[in-house]
Amino acid sequence: MNKISLHLVVLLLLGLTLLITAPIALQLVIFKGGKMTRSGVSGTVEYSIDGSLWTSEPEQESSIADPWYARIRITGPGYSGPIVITWKLVDDDSGIELLVKNNFTDYTLSGSAGDIIYCTSNGLGSPGYNWGPDTSTPDTYYIETIVQK
Repeated sequence: MNKISLHLVVLLLLGLTLLITAPIALQLVIFKGGKMTRSGVSGTVEYSIDGSLWTSEPEQESSIADPWYARIRITGPGYSGPIVITWKLVDDDSGIELLVKNNFTDYTLSGSAGDIIYCTSNGLGSPGYNWGPDTSTPDTYYIETIVQK
C-alpha cells in the first residue's frame, strides 16, 4: 500500500468516526405508553377514545372502528425551551414500530408541570392525531414519544 492510499484510508476512517459520533439532537426523554424515562422532563403519555376523557392507563378497550388519541402530560418542573417530538405507534406484543411520525411536533415547554402536548404539528389542538385507522388489526398498541431539543 503506498503512502497516498494509506492517508486516504486514515482520512476515510476518521470521517466515518466523526459522522457516526456527531450528535444530531440532544434527546431529553422517551415517554412510552403510560411510562416514562426521566432526563430533565417528567411526564406521561395519556390516551383517549373520545378526545374528552384522558387517562394514563395503557389498557383501554375500543372497537376496531373507533378513533383513539394520545398526548403527553408534563407532570413536573424541568427543561424550559423548544423541543421536537417524534411519535411512534408500537405493537405491544412484538415491540415493532408500526408508524413513526418523525420530528412531527414542534413545541416550547414552559419548564413547569401542566403542559399538555397533542400529536399535532405544533402540539396544540385537542384531540390531535387519530391513531384508529393505523390500528385496524385486533391487537394491543402503545405510543412511544421521543422528546429532543
